Amino acid sequence: TLNFKDQVGGFLTGVAAAHMTQSGKVAVIAGAEVGDNIRNIAGFEAGVRATGKNVEYTHVYVGSFEDPTKGKELANTLIQEGYDMLLEVCAASSMGIREAVKEAGTPVCMIGNCVDESEAIPGQVPFSTFTNYRNFFYSCMEEVAQGQFETGVIFRGLKEGDVDCVFAKDETMKVPQEVKDAVQEFKQKIIDGEIEPPMEIQ
Repeated sequence: TLNFKDQVGGFLTGVAAAHMTQSGKVAVIAGAEVGDNIRNIAGFEAGVRATGKNVEYTHVYVGSFEDPTKGKELANTLIQEGYDMLLEVCAASSMGIREAVKEAGTPVCMIGNCVDESEAIPGQVPFSTFTNYRNFFYSCMEEVAQGQFETGVIFRGLKEGDVDCVFAKDETMKVPQEVKDAVQEFKQKIIDGEIEPPMEIQ
């Protein structure tokens, strides 16, 4: 079973969100209470805590990966409550989150998931979790071809180049250097083994 260390990407975006929020309130909108969603939430909230900043965090579930209407509803509720950084982990349901964030305008931002989503709402998606499917599967196939692949439950993450936090290009949205520096600092700590982002919500 091949798995990504989604908690690592979540952790790094949590660090970035805690540094970038203007309201001091950040949240995750997830599709359902399933493995990768739970890992993303656990990592994100741990990342926020790791900064030591006085930032509130929460998470909510859409209950579906294909319900943009409910996604928008939840996003609007969070925005009205003052949450200005929303990590989406809900596939097609995120289309509703995009609408809500775009209608709210800055400083409300959506945090992308799996791919660089900065072009989805230019100026309102400062960073995204990144899942390098190509690298993950190519590496595994290469190991099979060389007779080095070991079966079992496999988790791969930052050290292997399979998960990350990617920032929007400057021409799409300029992210403060201090935010990028903070993320880089925690990246190194994770690679060095000083920090192990949790897989379960704490």
